[in-house]
Amino acid sequence: MNFPELEKKRSEHLLGGGALKQQERKKKGKLTAFDRIALIFDSGTFTEIDPFVTHECHNFEMQDRKFLGDGVVTGYGMIDDRLTYVFSHDFTVLGGSLGMAFASKVCRLMDLALKQGVPIVGINDSGGLLFLRG
Repeated sequence: MNFPELEKKRSEHLLGGGALKQQERKKKGKLTAFDRIALIFDSGTFTEIDPFVTHECHNFEMQDRKFLGDGVVTGYGMIDDRLTYVFSHDFTVLGGSLGMAFASKVCRLMDLALKQGVPIVGINDSGGLLFLRG
């Protein structure tokens, strides 16, 4: 079954803040959020949660700066055959800054991991800024 709209959104999400920003990071020897996740999880086991979430902020002209996933990749998979949850900041999206939708995704992930009694890995790659994005 072919879902072109879904495939288009997924491709956009994988680019984070855009191809140019990803190229800049790679020139500096940095990995993307997805690259880091791929390195730690057993091959083919990672499942992303909430990949298409965006913020609802309209302050500071943020309504024109929406990115699928809101700057954080969240999900679960296996590490050495053990279920593990992960969140990884995406520096290419507003410097990996934390906003409300971003935080909600991470909190949801923590709740799921707590209910199942499994570990969480957090990968912080940010400029250390906090944006109040709704």
